[in-house]
Amino acid sequence: MKAMTYPHSDMLPVILSALRRHWLALAVAVTLHFGDIISTHLGLRMGLPEGNLTPATILGLRGEAAMYGLKLATVSAVILLIALLDGRYPRLWRTIHVTNAMMVAVLLSNSAQVMAAMR
Repeated sequence: MKAMTYPHSDMLPVILSALRRHWLALAVAVTLHFGDIISTHLGLRMGLPEGNLTPATILGLRGEAAMYGLKLATVSAVILLIALLDGRYPRLWRTIHVTNAMMVAVLLSNSAQVMAAMR
């Protein structure tokens, strides 16, 4: 009897290998994105508006949990896609580095707004 195989089951080792090789960039990305979620949550609790149009729309239509859920799902999907394409397009990892740099700016902005609102 032949063992059952699943379509695309050969992708998992490729993804895991890429994630292991780029663990530092991923750890920084995860930390920054969760920092963004925490600082956004604090800002919203203090009455500050969401500054990004797309999340603000989702926040207004579906609520805070949906906004964070979509953010995490989108970031996860992008990371998995980059990991999957790593063998053919290794330069795609630069996307994570650029995004990390942008997220530092977002976190600094959120933190400054929260601190200003505390006065």
